[in-house]
Amino acid sequence: MGSKATKETIIATAARLFHTNGYEDTSVQEIIDAVGVSKGAFYHYFTAKSDILESIASSYVSQGLELTDSVIKDSTISGIRKLNHLFVVLQQFKSRHAETRAVVHRALDGDQNLKMEKLITGRLRTRVVPLLTAVLDEARAAGELRIANTREMAELLFVVLSRFKTALRELARQGVDREVAAARIGFYERAICSLLELPEGSINLIEPHLNLLYPENGTPPQTEE
Repeated sequence: MGSKATKETIIATAARLFHTNGYEDTSVQEIIDAVGVSKGAFYHYFTAKSDILESIASSYVSQGLELTDSVIKDSTISGIRKLNHLFVVLQQFKSRHAETRAVVHRALDGDQNLKMEKLITGRLRTRVVPLLTAVLDEARAAGELRIANTREMAELLFVVLSRFKTALRELARQGVDREVAAARIGFYERAICSLLELPEGSINLIEPHLNLLYPENGTPPQTEE
């Protein structure tokens, strides 16, 4: 097994064990035994178990951002439509990679992993804020937005969307019904419209996110833990 293949096998095996047993309850030795490599081989690629989690999270983030790049470069849709499409694409990506997302979220829920969460959030901000700025600039150039400070607005949107992501996780854990979830999501939808000085309904968060939480009409949300 080549060096790259060995590293990828360790990451994939660890991700499976994290998902099955939980991050905290999976030891380095269990990962080594499951992969069938020596301890020396493991520590050749990783200094600690947290390094694997960082690799999983970084890969997940990178794959999602590849999709956002394709939306940004799509010349067939305008700024505000592009922003809405961006939300839909990201939710579809999260749905397709639910297991990886669950691994990361379960691990980051521990207090001792706050440092890792800050690291991942920082990486996301570095990549996402410029993308949001580009979309807002495009919408402003097309006369769809009146706001002048698009970079600052992109930073603020990132914070709101990060909190929105947390709210979705809370909804999934609580197992609320569809109407309650729609009302909670609608709050963020209206808040973003207000921030961007857009008419209500210009931003569509409710439908794509309800479809993520409720794959079938009436089915309770699926928890990530």
